[in-house]
Amino acid sequence: MTGGESTPIRVLLVDDQALFRAGVRMLVSSQADLDFVGEAANGQEGVELARTAAPDVVLMDIRMPVMDGIAATGTIIADAEREGRTPPRIVVLTTFDLDEAAARAIRAGASGFVLKDAEPEFLLAAVRTVHAGSAVIAAGATRVILGTAAFRDIDFLDAALAAHGDRVVVSVDARGGLLAAAGWVEQTQVPVTDAIIRLNQRGVRRFVYSSIDRDGMLTGPDLDGAREVAGVVQGTFTYSGGIAELADLEELAKLRQVNLTGVIVGKAIYEGKFGVGDAQALLDRIV
Repeated sequence: MTGGESTPIRVLLVDDQALFRAGVRMLVSSQADLDFVGEAANGQEGVELARTAAPDVVLMDIRMPVMDGIAATGTIIADAEREGRTPPRIVVLTTFDLDEAAARAIRAGASGFVLKDAEPEFLLAAVRTVHAGSAVIAAGATRVILGTAAFRDIDFLDAALAAHGDRVVVSVDARGGLLAAAGWVEQTQVPVTDAIIRLNQRGVRRFVYSSIDRDGMLTGPDLDGAREVAGVVQGTFTYSGGIAELADLEELAKLRQVNLTGVIVGKAIYEGKFGVGDAQALLDRIV
């Protein structure tokens, strides 16, 4: 483009709902500063298009056939880094305010999330915001989850804290007590407790602690890890990993750690081990 105009932001959409794709395509195409470069119906197609269409921003659905948005997000970013390209910014599209899948996509490298029923103006603003290098959260959302970026880019973390304050939640993922990053692919030698202390010093007061060794395994929670994290967190944290039965929730509650304020449960509920109502009733009774 000439006359001092900037190059349009290249936008790729990955979503399995044809009607939703059509609406977003029309919306993005109506903006002079945005260029709709393609759409995919599943994560695998999205990965392939991300290589060929060179998008600046990817709008990524979570739940799709063939490859879901979590895997696609991690693959797109890993492919770009391996090939020496700047990875696109990825915005997760979700129907729920901070469900577990959206949080995992953020840990895999996504720059934020937007509710699928958001106003069109907010979706457009989200594209422009992440392209400019900032995180984005759904309008009305109570939290913004930060993953690897919180450790690798201090300026990014400070900007997120300045903009969103106590709504910022940093996901801290541990394998064998050591911090893991980049969607759990990169293993560091940094004790997870040291990482939390450093983040506390930057002003972070809310965390999600995930035990990678137990995630999705239904082997019970990492009680020792939860206790160690509780000992250093200045603020609050949510535990994730290994929950298989109601007794596991009871064991976490018995730790009597006042800064442990929530638990993420995924596979146990999906597989019918217990229901959300059962868990809430138990916690109401014992907490």
